[in-house]
Amino acid sequence: MFDGAFLAKDSALGRELETELYDSGATRHMSPYQHRFIDFEAIAPKPIGAADNRTFKAVGKGSMYIDVPNRETTRCALLKDVLYAPDMGVTLISMSHIAATGCKVNFDCYGCKILDESGTLIGEIPVADGLYRVQHTKSFDYAGRVKDVFTIDELHRLMGHISHDAARDLVRKGLVLGVMIEDSPSSGVCAACEAAKTTRKPIQRYREGERTAAVGDEVHSDVWGPAPVKTLGGRRYYVSFTDHSRWTVTYLMRTKDEDFRHYQSFVALMKAHHGAAVKLRHSDQGGEYLSNEFNTYLAEQGMKRRLTVHDTPEYNGVAERLNCTLITKPSDHVRRLLEGEGTAGGRGSAGALPKGLRVMHPVEEMETAGLAEVENAVHSEELAMAAVMGDAEGLQPSLEEVRKRPDWPKWLAAINAELESLKTNDTWTVVERPPGVNVVGSKWVLRIKKDASGAIDKYKAHLVAQEYTQIHGINYFETFAPVAKIASLRLLLAITARNGWAVESFDFNSAYLNSSLDEDEVIYLEQPPQFPIKDPKAYVLHLKKVLYSLKQGGRKWYKHLCIALADLGFKRTEADFGVFYARNGPDLTVLTIHVDDCTITGSSKTLISTYKCKLGEKYPLTDLGPVSWLLGIKIL
Repeated sequence: MFDGAFLAKDSALGRELETELYDSGATRHMSPYQHRFIDFEAIAPKPIGAADNRTFKAVGKGSMYIDVPNRETTRCALLKDVLYAPDMGVTLISMSHIAATGCKVNFDCYGCKILDESGTLIGEIPVADGLYRVQHTKSFDYAGRVKDVFTIDELHRLMGHISHDAARDLVRKGLVLGVMIEDSPSSGVCAACEAAKTTRKPIQRYREGERTAAVGDEVHSDVWGPAPVKTLGGRRYYVSFTDHSRWTVTYLMRTKDEDFRHYQSFVALMKAHHGAAVKLRHSDQGGEYLSNEFNTYLAEQGMKRRLTVHDTPEYNGVAERLNCTLITKPSDHVRRLLEGEGTAGGRGSAGALPKGLRVMHPVEEMETAGLAEVENAVHSEELAMAAVMGDAEGLQPSLEEVRKRPDWPKWLAAINAELESLKTNDTWTVVERPPGVNVVGSKWVLRIKKDASGAIDKYKAHLVAQEYTQIHGINYFETFAPVAKIASLRLLLAITARNGWAVESFDFNSAYLNSSLDEDEVIYLEQPPQFPIKDPKAYVLHLKKVLYSLKQGGRKWYKHLCIALADLGFKRTEADFGVFYARNGPDLTVLTIHVDDCTITGSSKTLISTYKCKLGEKYPLTDLGPVSWLLGIKIL
């Protein structure tokens, strides 16, 4: 066998040329050039010993063609059962295997001659520096040898719209093979690049002109909907009209085209009750505002219209902010929306609430008739309001709201579990309130975790810090913590679908509590609201570990998790610091991190289970099994 340093892939010979050594001591054909294989099969790592006791590993096998020199010509020969050893620097051709095919091999001082069974010379390998070797310039022996010719604009598009200079450099340096660039000038600007890089001016932070001072001078309007659930009257939209004083009238609608009729009603209301005519309507460019009927009416009434620029709701801020208030605040407005009768306003109302109120209870439907019975239904109504608002997308109910809900015992259990977890992890010590120091506020964050079907999966409660009360340089320093990019997750899901890999998920319980604060990070925290340990006026919590919503919390947890994953053999990808991978022979395992939510996949389901068990030994976690819902992506 040859010296291991000569065989190593980082030798000068291996870097510059593709080399084939005809070796009488080699027991198998071996090659590091995977692109030369015409068929390939991964195998369990197989050690290959060199003369200096260096070991290479073969991880695959297959067949490949080689060009055998024969004086002035070459002959293409097929080698079968070739081992693929990526760490080797040259291809070894076993002469004993060639002889086993019936060929004759003669060695002399001039070279090595290979003859077939009839004695015809089929190859003559010259000797150089005591080695029977053949060298080729690096090339790929496959269909890609036929080079495609592209213009620089075509190559720019094919390579994901990278710059023209970068595309030329890749081809010139040999980093892109099988491609030639046509010697023609660029056509100029790429329309796709120009559109993708177009930005708009920032939204102004100051008002244009003075705020109107008289009733009817300017009315702000917007249509909201469709709502995920219809009212009892079958309505899914509402339109709002807001005057200069922020007096607001809303009308419920079944369809958007009812806006014109309700605008006429609003104009009549302003004339009848306030003696004022509407002079200017401020709205976006919704199609319901641009009909011929609407345009004719405005012209006849002498009203002007101010439309915002397309896709800039910020310039319709009064009406958009009103939508946020109406939808996220349980109020008398929501009660009327549930009923779907009459209209409701922020500080004014058109129409009256009917004498009989119908309340939808979460468990059963109750009917009331008359004002006296309405008062008796107030408590049930509040439960209904809280339940409805708790189901709204993205809404986190407050502690006061959940106390009125019928599922309060489940919320209380979640809160007690959070407090017990904090106590078990020795998160803080209770100390007397020190004078003259910054004490960070605390609050409860409550939310319902749902599965892919929308059913309730878990009630979650977190005691979090009010990070806006932290002071930089005293309570925190660095804050950045990477998470897996959505593009990485989509790519990983595509790879798993193609390869048929299992994809499973899990999340860490109270993840932030596993990381500690540095000595120079002194943080005092207010006691849990409504669940104090001692007198909250005299005592505060001195944090020893990271709590959710601390500005440095995500970074501390990420650094702690990186150390644990490195101990298990995982490496971090350079393209995305939220993606880690581990290799075990031919098997690959990939782990993505998004704060405390993790997704794991790989070619071996056994390894997936093993790694989950090892992580479970380091941190308490919840195994969610096969993934069905991932960061808003439904997995089918």
